[in-house]
Amino acid sequence: MYAIIYEVDRQAAANDEQCKIRRLTTASFVEKDSDVSSFLTNWRWYWKNDEDQWIDYWRNAFLFTLEKKYLTEQKTYIFFRENFSSKFKIDFLKMTQVNLDTGKVRDIIRRPLFVSKYDVQNLKFPETISLSTGMNAPKPPHFYSWDYSHDFEFVELYTKD
Repeated sequence: MYAIIYEVDRQAAANDEQCKIRRLTTASFVEKDSDVSSFLTNWRWYWKNDEDQWIDYWRNAFLFTLEKKYLTEQKTYIFFRENFSSKFKIDFLKMTQVNLDTGKVRDIIRRPLFVSKYDVQNLKFPETISLSTGMNAPKPPHFYSWDYSHDFEFVELYTKD
């Protein structure tokens, strides 16, 4: 359950009324062409470390991959760190990351990159993550979205009973 608490003159303006709310955003940076990038939402992905701090995932191709897979409603994404030292599974439904070697589970979040009113007024927008056009090669419709940050991708195989 979520709540929004309004404060007027540092006093909470609370009552029993409830209403549904949702965040309005523009299209994600992975969905549109770069010529309108100032109107796209730059989403960033973070994982929670053992000190309860949110750490951002490395940039560019990996962020693009996470965002694309999330938007195409892929349920999980399996990836590895440099030199195949660790293998991880991201569960987009549970918003968790699991180290497949140790079993350690961490929370993940997706947050929009903040753009201040001043930046909007002065037309200063964050640089949108973009990839080479070669990454948009056609693929069969039943394939997952491309993994833009690795040469290959691990996928879960399901068996029918």
